[in-house]
Amino acid sequence: MNVSAAKELQLSGKEYVLAIVPVPARKAVAAALSDNSIHLVSLDLSHSTKIVDKSHERIVGMKNFDESTVMTWGNDGVKLWDLREQNSDSNKPLLWMKQGTLGPIVSCDFRDNIVVGGSELVGTDAGICLWDVTKPKADGMPFIEFPDVHNDDVTELRFHPTRENIVVSGSTDGLVNVYDIKETDQDEVVKQVFNHDSSIHFAGFTSANRVYVISHMETLSIYEMDFEKDDYVSREPLEFGDVRQKFGCEYVADIVPGYVISGSNNADTYAPGQVQLLPFRNETVTHENEAAGVVTLNEAHGTEVVRTVYLDAANDAVYTGGEDGYIRLWNVPDLQLGFGDFMTNEDTEMGGSDEGWQEVTPKKDKKDKKDMKDKKDKKDKKEDKDKKEKREKREKKEKRKKEKEEADKKDKKKKEKKDKKDKKDKKEERFAPY
Repeated sequence: MNVSAAKELQLSGKEYVLAIVPVPARKAVAAALSDNSIHLVSLDLSHSTKIVDKSHERIVGMKNFDESTVMTWGNDGVKLWDLREQNSDSNKPLLWMKQGTLGPIVSCDFRDNIVVGGSELVGTDAGICLWDVTKPKADGMPFIEFPDVHNDDVTELRFHPTRENIVVSGSTDGLVNVYDIKETDQDEVVKQVFNHDSSIHFAGFTSANRVYVISHMETLSIYEMDFEKDDYVSREPLEFGDVRQKFGCEYVADIVPGYVISGSNNADTYAPGQVQLLPFRNETVTHENEAAGVVTLNEAHGTEVVRTVYLDAANDAVYTGGEDGYIRLWNVPDLQLGFGDFMTNEDTEMGGSDEGWQEVTPKKDKKDKKDMKDKKDKKDKKEDKDKKEKREKREKKEKRKKEKEEADKKDKKKKEKKDKKDKKDKKEERFAPY
């Protein structure tokens, strides 16, 4: 299906549109711009109002939090904004969650009352932290931090759709971590690690135990989450490789339940401005057959990159925002959101049927099972070793810190003793007989 834009609205001549999210209570969408402002835009794009002038010093992203509230994050933490009405002080958030000892927040997600933030690399550590919006601390600090879970910026965070304690993170260090946030120990909170070998752009869940990962180099894989199955033999990931040539695109703008959203802005390589919604269900991406549900948004934002896409299935609408400062509205009927039957495919084999992609894994014979078990044992040993090395590294760091503190205390005592002696000597010299 080829679609042309039904409406458009320019929010800025020089700023990017970074995010578009729904605000049902206002029958509108909210748009975050690169100048740190938030605009409330009518669903038909007939008008807009700047409702927050300066959300952060440097805004990174925005998500819908509830019917009337949006959540933003940036260099100074995470903030909730009530958009029911424009306040006299438009820059005052409903709640401000600060990042504690971590660096600027560059990724964020929430489930119910728990918010999780991922930090930029500071020194040698990048971590995650959690806040409870129903029990905020007076100083806005998180109720727990895990400061050493990645070695570079934490670029992605997603809660499991049905399990409130499971979170996945991705980082520019190429690793994807699976957490059980009920754990409070740094060494126990990370339950499984996938090495994607490339900086992580997007990650999330396609089913109850499958994790999709796409890198900044546009390589896509699906991994199996199996840390709770002691006798389970881990399978190799389903690797799709670099998707740009397969999809005829230059970049992946986003992955949402049911679709991979691809984009092109180079007239010399692909159709300039073309954005496609490619059905992504049951671990298969359809990218050629229009009858199978591929949607093409013609000349979406010209030669400018599309930064955000919001699919409003209830109103048969798609909203796009780009680096040209425009929001565009597209009428797209029969949007099918969802990755397929989320829960019932938990025990199915991983696979895909598209040409050039990995086929459904056949049942393993005894030798294959033994080989896979050996691989799992080897992997488990490596993970145990990595955990041990991390723990030893942290213990050494703490030991050095403690030794330095003790040395500083000793030096301080010596200095105080010397100062006292010098003072005494001066006093005795002053009153010494001629």
